[in-house]
Amino acid sequence: GLVLAQQLARAGVAVVLVTMIPQASLWIDRRGEEHGAYATVDPDELVYSAYLNAVINGSPRRNDPYLGGISTKHETYFSIQFLPTYALALIAKPLGLSAATVFILFTPLFAFLSSLAVFWVLSEVTQDERVAGVGSLLVLMCGVLASANLLVEDNYYAVFSFLRRSVPIFPFPLFFVFCVCIWRGFSRSGFSSTAWAIGAGSIMVASIYSYFYHCTTAGALLSVFPLIWFIVRKEARRRVVATVAIIGGFTLVALVPYFQLISQRSRTIDHYQALQLTRSPDLFRFTELLGSLILVAIFYGIRRGRLD
Repeated sequence: GLVLAQQLARAGVAVVLVTMIPQASLWIDRRGEEHGAYATVDPDELVYSAYLNAVINGSPRRNDPYLGGISTKHETYFSIQFLPTYALALIAKPLGLSAATVFILFTPLFAFLSSLAVFWVLSEVTQDERVAGVGSLLVLMCGVLASANLLVEDNYYAVFSFLRRSVPIFPFPLFFVFCVCIWRGFSRSGFSSTAWAIGAGSIMVASIYSYFYHCTTAGALLSVFPLIWFIVRKEARRRVVATVAIIGGFTLVALVPYFQLISQRSRTIDHYQALQLTRSPDLFRFTELLGSLILVAIFYGIRRGRLD
């Protein structure tokens, strides 16, 4: 227990200190004359800040930050993925906090929560607190390198993209908790397995209304991981089916109103969504090549008896 607490504290504090560098740099540079301004880690934070500010000031959910926060008849990506903004506004409004102040205060909080969540899933899988501590730092501080963004983008703080406010900073820790819930849902028995499956289903619902890329990644994980577990661990097949069924039930219920919102979106916003509509295989992205190398390394380690 002591080793666990020490490793978690070291990883969490390290992530908080490093990710506070942009804001600390602004404070030092302006020497008290920053007037509440926050340091951005991504240009998109400006429009998220505008949407949060409009909600804090009483604007309806369907307001367009590109139009000065005025009410609209159509849905936007902000009004569809509204959960993070409303969670932050729910805290900011009664305390009289501005959007900028919320962005500053919640960065170290969610940096620590993210390190806690990553540490949890790594320690759950590896049963090694030291590996989990080092792994948390690698995932959070070096994860962007896996997408090669730093090689092509002139963005000095791209490594902190997981803390972009208000998404994905809010749902980011939840995704890793989702991974823990699936793992425990598959490996535990009885009521415990059901409880963890319900937890995973609840997080999936929150992800659907928080961040498109998280819920689709969770869906991909839920498609592949149960299949592997079903093949390898025959004794757990019933738990796997039950867990997936519970999560799938939560997901289907949440998708009904979600698709209703999607159908009411402005058609013009599709031109600005960073998605590619194609039926062609996409097999040579850097992340896929890196994943292939990892799979080869794991297979080699098993063959040599170094990994179980």
